[in-house]
Amino acid sequence: MTSRRQARRQALFLVYQWDLSAGPLGSQYAGELDPWAFELAEETVAGAAALDARITAAADGWTADRLGAVERSALRVAICELDRGEVPAEAPAIAAAAQADLGLVALLLAGGDQKTPQEWVLAQGWADLDRAEALDPGHRFPAPGVTALVTTTAVLRLVADGRIRLDDPANGHLRAVRLADDTITVRELLSHTAGVDNPAPDRLYGETAQDLATVMGPVIGCTGPRGVAEASNGGIVVLGQLVTDVTGQPYADAATRLVLEPLQLSDSSFPARVADIPDGAVTGYNLTLEGMFRPFPPRVPTLAAVAGLWSTGADLVRLGLGWSALLPGSLAHEALTPQAPQTGLGWLLSPDGEVAMIAGGGHDAVAYLGVRIRDGRTHVVLTSRMMPVNTIAERLLRT
Repeated sequence: MTSRRQARRQALFLVYQWDLSAGPLGSQYAGELDPWAFELAEETVAGAAALDARITAAADGWTADRLGAVERSALRVAICELDRGEVPAEAPAIAAAAQADLGLVALLLAGGDQKTPQEWVLAQGWADLDRAEALDPGHRFPAPGVTALVTTTAVLRLVADGRIRLDDPANGHLRAVRLADDTITVRELLSHTAGVDNPAPDRLYGETAQDLATVMGPVIGCTGPRGVAEASNGGIVVLGQLVTDVTGQPYADAATRLVLEPLQLSDSSFPARVADIPDGAVTGYNLTLEGMFRPFPPRVPTLAAVAGLWSTGADLVRLGLGWSALLPGSLAHEALTPQAPQTGLGWLLSPDGEVAMIAGGGHDAVAYLGVRIRDGRTHVVLTSRMMPVNTIAERLLRT
């Protein structure tokens, strides 16, 4: 898959060639054309005169025709893409206040709904302080917690295909590990009510991803309260193992095939080693006692199913908007129906039942994805520092 950043560069090059030659769009391009890139370039060229007028109006004593072809093309493409997804008027103020109040190096807000063809993204701060690299919408963040939406959607796709049933005992499908309690069902794992033990905190990150048996042993303990809704990393990683055992594929491959590829999440991946962390990834930070930002050394989650996804804000919005389209309508509805107080199948539900959400924090990041159930409106919050983002999410949902 062509990444969105690569496609954006291709669109810029197409518009640049058109500007220089005035020939048909794409006629001088030698490589394979990405459909998204060509569509963006086509829209840009069609509106070039109006875009140039806006550039001239915004410039001080300068006109678009006096710019170099590269600069003019870049501005045209950027404005055209921004017009596809307009940032809500309140979002910049929310981001500025949050960044100042919480001491965030990087903060990315994103959103979208079913009526708007393009998601909006607002990036504020720095991807890396030492390199003085400003954050942009294409930077990738770790998505701890939100990764679980990929995992649970993959499981629900297997349910829809008839390969497992919600009320099957999970041990009937697990091969590499088993649960200490043979009666725990797939539904209980999805609804966070199985009481499965969590991995030890010091085993969650490392240089490479590992298999579940290596991290937690061949028998997974179930000493938590059964039937009580309690967000559980242990339950999610068991679901990840179930995906592996049922499909016969490594988790990352199966999740990519079942979820990422159908939703065209081309800027999302599961790096298995530190060396695999994608280009354009943000640096994570903590704050020292002296008030200085200190970068975390890069690490990857050992268990990909709960925190292994790296993604962009735009891709996560598309995940929030599109996951239900991968399922039969009745199953998607059931996923958002309370299975226990404030929990659906994979989702946590607000007390009023209006919002479905999924979130998590790692040593170097926090990720939040919320969906307003009545209309599917989706918001994403990403940071490169472990700080609570609840208030940011609540304010976004009111915009």
